[in-house]
Amino acid sequence: MNKTPFSLQPDLDAFIPATDAEKEYMVQMRPASTFFKDGVKRLLKNKVATVSFVIVVVLALTCIFLPMFWPYGYDQQLGQGRIRVDETYNGLSPMTYGGTEREKMFGTATAQAIRFPITSSELGNADAIAAKRELATELYNKLVGKDMTPEAFAEIVKDLPEGAVYITLDNSSYRSAVIKDKEDLKVFESKGFADWVWECSFFGNAKRNPGDIGLVEDAYGIYVTYFEGYEGGGEKVFPHFFGTDTLGRDYTIRVVYGMRVSLAVGLFASIIVLIIGMVVGSIAGYCGGYVDLVIMRIVDIIYSLPDMLMVILLATVLKQVLGNVIAGTVLEKIGSNIISLFMVFGLLYWVSMSRLIRGQILSLREQEYVLSANASGAKSGWIIRKHLIPNCISVIIISTALQIPSAIFTESYLSFLGLGVNAPMPSLGSLASDALNGIISYPYLLIIPAIVISLIVLSLNLFGDGLRDAFDPKLNG
Repeated sequence: MNKTPFSLQPDLDAFIPATDAEKEYMVQMRPASTFFKDGVKRLLKNKVATVSFVIVVVLALTCIFLPMFWPYGYDQQLGQGRIRVDETYNGLSPMTYGGTEREKMFGTATAQAIRFPITSSELGNADAIAAKRELATELYNKLVGKDMTPEAFAEIVKDLPEGAVYITLDNSSYRSAVIKDKEDLKVFESKGFADWVWECSFFGNAKRNPGDIGLVEDAYGIYVTYFEGYEGGGEKVFPHFFGTDTLGRDYTIRVVYGMRVSLAVGLFASIIVLIIGMVVGSIAGYCGGYVDLVIMRIVDIIYSLPDMLMVILLATVLKQVLGNVIAGTVLEKIGSNIISLFMVFGLLYWVSMSRLIRGQILSLREQEYVLSANASGAKSGWIIRKHLIPNCISVIIISTALQIPSAIFTESYLSFLGLGVNAPMPSLGSLASDALNGIISYPYLLIIPAIVISLIVLSLNLFGDGLRDAFDPKLNG
């Protein structure tokens, strides 16, 4: 203890060099780090943001690599052939197969049938139909439960009631054409086929066993059928995980291409917004004065415009104008809708980014290192690129990350309205729009793209919130 507390003489013991042990105790042993590394560590601690980032990466990789080995094309109409159109592929439910695929898997189904035809004059005659139904039911009851053979069933032809017809059924006959009306049915019956009966009522169930007796009724007749069995089959067919649309196109690959288009549009639109907003905001913030005043008034005017109305009007007008301009050029493959969509983002959506960057630069331009650069004769452009923009990087990253889901949502509702991606290229919005016509019969065609849009937008928003929490110094003390 100092015995003379009011003495002006220094305490020489306080100037003794510290020992190595004291130095080690005083120095905080922490590895060198950077602002970016610290931000990533804080981001990884946010489990919600990390999971959202993983979901976005998985979806993006799926969009890139899945079409490389997927056996179906996004515009390929399954069941199309030179002679026939297999309509069993139209509107398949998830994890189901078309007629030709069922034939490959289960084999060629064959059967014999006794047909009690319903003529056009009998269609509205309930008594006549009831009489034929009674004859068919009587024959069915006579045969059901017995150990029948194809030969025994064929013998019944000799004792057919008046007006009944013996026909053979073979699902391979469906390769010939599609039965659309009664006249088509008559043509095929003359060849010994009854495709419409097979497709709608008999062979649709692949679990039938040889020897089964069936009773089938449709608008053209009542049938007593003997199922002979399947020949061949055993092939493996790649499943339709999301089914097919009403035109027989595999819906899984169309959803994947829709995700690819939506993510690409969101990414490139955000880059356009970033470039324009960063340039305009930097100039306004650094120059100040009349330059800042003019730019901010332009920003205020754009802010005052109704977003939805302006987006729809601009997309409609630009679509018509660009259609003639890009005709015959390389840009025609991209489509006038996509180009007009990017122009809409470039005209309207940069204002928020410019305001954020302007606010940051207004506070940074008075810092000592900026004044020092000015005093040393550095040009304004160099100061903005080397000093101001790097110190705004956290705001830029966060704003860009939050802009991507907004761009995806804008593209989706424009495509939903028919102002987005050009056909036949699908987007999630156009897929949802196309599904409205058959929403009662095929609800999954609307539910699947709606879920994908929600998942992408939600994941990107949560990831953007995580970036803001991790990289904004004001939120981390």
